[in-house]
Amino acid sequence: QTPLARALLNEHFEGGVLSEPVIAWVRTEAERRAAMATPQPGQTLTLQLVASTVAYAIPRLGGTFAWQGLTGADAIIHLAGRNIAARWSPSFKQKMLTERAAGVTSLQAALASLPNPPKTVIIASAIGFYGPCTSPATEDLPHGQGFPADICKVLEAGPYPPQTRVVFARIGVVLHASGGALAKMLPAFYLGLGGRVGSGAQTISWIARTDTARALVHLLNTQALQGPVNIVAPMPVTQMQLAQALAAHLYRPCLLPLPGFAVNLMFGEMGQALLLEPCHVSSSKLEASGFSFTHPQIKTAMAAAFTKD
Repeated sequence: QTPLARALLNEHFEGGVLSEPVIAWVRTEAERRAAMATPQPGQTLTLQLVASTVAYAIPRLGGTFAWQGLTGADAIIHLAGRNIAARWSPSFKQKMLTERAAGVTSLQAALASLPNPPKTVIIASAIGFYGPCTSPATEDLPHGQGFPADICKVLEAGPYPPQTRVVFARIGVVLHASGGALAKMLPAFYLGLGGRVGSGAQTISWIARTDTARALVHLLNTQALQGPVNIVAPMPVTQMQLAQALAAHLYRPCLLPLPGFAVNLMFGEMGQALLLEPCHVSSSKLEASGFSFTHPQIKTAMAAAFTKD
């Protein structure tokens, strides 16, 4: 046994397909390369942890949210949560709120039962906490209005053991071609049919996927950080600028807009909240703690979004 700090990384699949807990440890360079050759959920973050000489474990929770493997862990990074990019019917919203609450409360109960709980817990939240915002939102603001804000409020609810440092990572729009918002934009842009959404003037607070993983490792290792921390790049863009950056990278035009009324017809409340409303968020707390971005600008981040992490 090598004296490595153990970070327990919890994640489940975007589609909601859950499996029994599986523990995977990486301690050597050969094992790190093997992990790189075998894509898996949380791959980018786990490789960052290995690069930081922190071993990792991935328990994939069953439907009961029964936590395993917490004993002896120095840190927990809780990423579980189904994607909310779907039509927001009342039943869907209630299901999402119930699932988020179940994951967090079961974790809190498990921690409370340990004589020596982990020193650090990092909960993945989102910048949706703030609701629509046109000026840079800082971590001291109260939660905003809307379903994303309600989800984040559930995720950031206490209590946790008093001796545990708790960090709420409010993550922005993560850019990578393999998933998330960018992947959903790709088909139209590949065909030369891409363009702005709505007015195109709405602010998007984004972050490259590699910087997301690096920021989470930074939160893990920076003892002075606690409470909410915005995980966003320092240079937000408008939706039009994001579309133009994607089109330029693909050598495609950026000419055909998707009007706001069409977004509302196609996606309903979800489209309004996630595609049309601005979310301008400050990265000042993260930067002040000593974090430096690999991709602070949208052009280099867009190029990185099409590389294998």
